[in-house]
Amino acid sequence: MKLQVKRLLSLVIDLVVTGGLVSIFYFCANVFYLDPATTTQAELMLICAVITIAMLTVALPVSKGYTVGECIAGIRVENLDGSARTIWQIFMRECVLKFAFGPFLLVLSLIYWLLFGLVRGDVEIRPLHDEFLHTRTVLAR
Repeated sequence: MKLQVKRLLSLVIDLVVTGGLVSIFYFCANVFYLDPATTTQAELMLICAVITIAMLTVALPVSKGYTVGECIAGIRVENLDGSARTIWQIFMRECVLKFAFGPFLLVLSLIYWLLFGLVRGDVEIRPLHDEFLHTRTVLAR
């Protein structure tokens, strides 16, 4: 149960940090769009928002092995054989599955957990995105 709490904490931290930074750029872009003379700056702010998302969700896990939330929560995501994740796995997990399909995936994971966890009696049920990407979350410390 401790691992699931840390996973949730990691997700919340990642969403707050990434969402907060992107919101700042988005707010600035909206301010710049008010004046037609500053639309170039507004577009630059939107580009900065996309770069921020890429840096926090892909570049940081590729270089350090964890996101900001995973570092603070003290967890690490690895392949089932213990090796490091590939760039494709990081992109799919952090960008596509976690942020783009987060609420949908949460509902599906809950149904999956109820069906397989309670019916089969499995002690350790990995979420759907871990099953799909053949990864697991472990305690880093």
